[in-house]
Amino acid sequence: MKNLSGYLMSDKLFSLRKLLKQHNVDFYYQASTDEHHNEYVPHYWQRLAFISEFTGSNGEVIIGSDTAHLWTDGRYELQSKMQLDADHWQSSIYGEGTLDVPAWLEARAKNAICGVNPKLISITKADVLQKALEKNAGKLKALDEDLIDSVWQDRPAISKNKLFVLPEKLSGMSCINKISQVRKIMQQEHADTMFVCALDDIAWLLNIRGTDVAHTPLVLSYLLLSLDKVVLFIDKDKISQQDLDYFVDNEIKIEAYSAITKHLNALQGRVLLDPDTTSWWVQTQINSNQIQLLASPIKNIKMIKNSCEQKNVQLAHKKDAIAVIRFLCWLDKNWHTQDEISAANKLDAIRLQDKQVMAQDLSFPTISGFAENGAIIHYSATPKTNKKFTDKALYLVDSGGQYLYGTTDITRTVHFGEPTREEKYYYTLVLKGHLALGNAIFPKGTTGVQLDTLARAPLWQQHANYNHGTGHGVGCFLGVHEGPVSISPRSKVALKVGMVLSNEPGVYFQGKFGIRIENLCLVVPHAAESNNNFGEFYTFEDLTLVPYCKKLLLTELLSSDEVAQINQYHENISSQIQDSLSQEEVSWLVEATSAIFSV
Repeated sequence: MKNLSGYLMSDKLFSLRKLLKQHNVDFYYQASTDEHHNEYVPHYWQRLAFISEFTGSNGEVIIGSDTAHLWTDGRYELQSKMQLDADHWQSSIYGEGTLDVPAWLEARAKNAICGVNPKLISITKADVLQKALEKNAGKLKALDEDLIDSVWQDRPAISKNKLFVLPEKLSGMSCINKISQVRKIMQQEHADTMFVCALDDIAWLLNIRGTDVAHTPLVLSYLLLSLDKVVLFIDKDKISQQDLDYFVDNEIKIEAYSAITKHLNALQGRVLLDPDTTSWWVQTQINSNQIQLLASPIKNIKMIKNSCEQKNVQLAHKKDAIAVIRFLCWLDKNWHTQDEISAANKLDAIRLQDKQVMAQDLSFPTISGFAENGAIIHYSATPKTNKKFTDKALYLVDSGGQYLYGTTDITRTVHFGEPTREEKYYYTLVLKGHLALGNAIFPKGTTGVQLDTLARAPLWQQHANYNHGTGHGVGCFLGVHEGPVSISPRSKVALKVGMVLSNEPGVYFQGKFGIRIENLCLVVPHAAESNNNFGEFYTFEDLTLVPYCKKLLLTELLSSDEVAQINQYHENISSQIQDSLSQEEVSWLVEATSAIFSV
């Protein structure tokens, strides 16, 4: 039987294993990424999805003569089980007592050669895999041919879409000023040139956007930034004459995308490379004596939104609130004729077509999960899995939009009938964690790992937890997941004023239901009530303006402070959004935001 790619799994693996023999390699490594390490990979480069049928955004595979193994994280545990052909594939979840990829290679690949496309693996990852293989006389081998490409005969075409320039009224800073900031850091590091591979870094630095990558407004390109030159490597057909003038005016030289190799070969002086986003292939094209490995300084500047971006992202969330409230009002009256796919389509249409909203794109594919499908953290409804709505289960919808003003991401969990006490109980616990984090006051220098426990504590007390981070950074009309900042058990990056992060605790019961509540928040200074000697303190300001589901609350579990926090949030929503809604939608919002009371 053929699968999503149209190929028999046995045929794909047979063809790939034949190529392994021809190239004298024992294993082949592939991650769910591309030459620019995008989260959402253009169809042209979705090699892991083609070979395995797994479509999650985070995965790695090792394929050998009698092995086909996929690794992914806890968000995709159920999805991987649904999508992988168990007759041909094994799978592992990171951190669940199983060997990760390096440990697996160390244990299983003795005296073995593991082939890889060096353009698809970062410098950091290549170093980790090489060290693991060398422990047992193995070797990581860079191949000139991408073996999956050789099997994939009908690949989609690569994007030829035009880029566009983001005006300064939206970016808040000219590209010249941004470049000047980065050059100062380069001088501090005694660097002559910096190579930039990450498309969101290029887009932010040059104030350009595009449609080459689904759900993220990026342009396929490379960048070389020196102390006196800026060179953008891009398909020249992607630039209109008007935008070409912009590059000329800002002294940005345009070269063909394919010309990057010869320019890398010719680099002189000290070159900065971000080892986490730059491919191993790039490293091999530059004299090793010239290379300095350093985390991209662009990322650390980009994740702190300037005052203009902060105002714009607030406007984006007002627009998004109109869309989601309009959807929830409609759903309240029409749920009995809807299903997961039709509901997601309706929400997407409101975001993209409603004249009051008009998002440029979705910020990720809408997650629309009813009943047990809501327990699949990154669920994607298909005709085979699609569930019709009833009034007997929870519905989780996680969605977002890309607006010229900013990027949004929101999750709400609702019920169309009378929820069970168990559903109310766990919803309230999740909300308590969400409120605790949203109301946190923390000193300058606090990291995500220190805040993460605030959101988990109410669940932990009942021996429950969730297998994903509590919060991720969010770009400004860029990636919905923007590092390096996050709120998770592994995050060691300090939160700073101007950062935008999600606040999204949840709980998931396989085969029953899932609950998640997500707002985006802005880190802001906390006004001190009295002078002290303990330095600056910060807090969060909610950007998301959509009511929680009051029907799912057990108010006896809420403190008076939590009740006040919910009421204040709902009052804020009503005051900011009500004037943009129809009378029917206003009536729905008035009820949804009416005050609750402590028991």
